[in-house]
Amino acid sequence: VKYDTVALAETLAEQPFETRQTVRSAAASLSVSTTTVVKAIRSGKVKMNSITAKPVLSDSNKDFRFHFCCEEVLPNGLFHDMDDRIHIDEKWFYVDKITRHFYMSENEGRPHKTTRHKFHVEKVMFLCAVARPRYNGFNDNVWNGKIGIWPFARQVPAQNNSANRPTGTMEWKTYPVVKIAYRNMLIDNVLPAIINNCPLEMKMGTVRIQQDNAPSHIKTDDQVFLDAVALTNLDIQLYCQPPNSPDLNVLDLGFFKSLQTMQERRTTRNKMQLINVVNY
Repeated sequence: VKYDTVALAETLAEQPFETRQTVRSAAASLSVSTTTVVKAIRSGKVKMNSITAKPVLSDSNKDFRFHFCCEEVLPNGLFHDMDDRIHIDEKWFYVDKITRHFYMSENEGRPHKTTRHKFHVEKVMFLCAVARPRYNGFNDNVWNGKIGIWPFARQVPAQNNSANRPTGTMEWKTYPVVKIAYRNMLIDNVLPAIINNCPLEMKMGTVRIQQDNAPSHIKTDDQVFLDAVALTNLDIQLYCQPPNSPDLNVLDLGFFKSLQTMQERRTTRNKMQLINVVNY
């Protein structure tokens, strides 16, 4: 039986989304064969789309986002160049991926992959800080904007023997990211990195550090952090981006994805190797 692809697509549009997530389920909802659905896809009348859940924005969130963006508009109508901004955020990096995809020749054998528990893969959380890269008048990159990336982990001696190392061997142990740990990371790592890595013209003005609204983050008027900033003799301010707005942070917008892709191209088997690869 031949079906009109246009009529088939119109009938498909009337079905609930939950009943047409695969070719087989779409065929079942239309009471046709999977071959018929595949032909409709090839004709272009039916297409595959993916959707991603987005953060829920309340009216106050939308208002905050609107005013946040309006503040970046200069009196001449142009957007601020944001050369004074530093974006910071945390991200989990995993020692290994459960599922990997490879391109292989027809004569290659399928690689064998094992893990002790696929739901408990070792991971380390990192804090990353980046700024806008700088270019000279000849469009040559004079500063890449990378300030630093640091793990929420410390080296401690192993308490017991194992097949991989004897007692006393220094190994990396992660610790919870709470306000104290986050504040110490800013004071001990981010501030010194700004002093050592940022260009002089940036440090001569106000440096603004943008963070999100995670519960583990300190307030913008945290007195311990302000005292540490005062010791640097720099004008450094901490401020928060709008709630539920990861798209306003360059790290969430794409930098972390690029960094993770580069990390996954190299094999790591423990936290030490993972930290070395991410910091590479």
